[in-house]
Amino acid sequence: MRRYIWPILIIVALAMVHLYILTSSVSLKYDLTGKKMEFMKIYKENKNLGCQTARGESLDRVEKTAAAKLDMFYPEKMNYIVISGEAR
Repeated sequence: MRRYIWPILIIVALAMVHLYILTSSVSLKYDLTGKKMEFMKIYKENKNLGCQTARGESLDRVEKTAAAKLDMFYPEKMNYIVISGEAR
């Protein structure tokens, strides 16, 4: 009987190490999935904010806002003053 104790203990120890590695692997996979979901959420929010920024900085929108709120319009006629004979 004593003859089989050491091989059984080694097998049990190896099985415990295997279970520890397996559960650690599964835990890391769940953490990775959570991080991927968090990344996708932040990525979508970043794209949404980029779109909102692009819409806010659109030249058409700036022109409409300038006309509506500040009564700014393009001039009908432009007058130029030439300071010297050379064009700069």
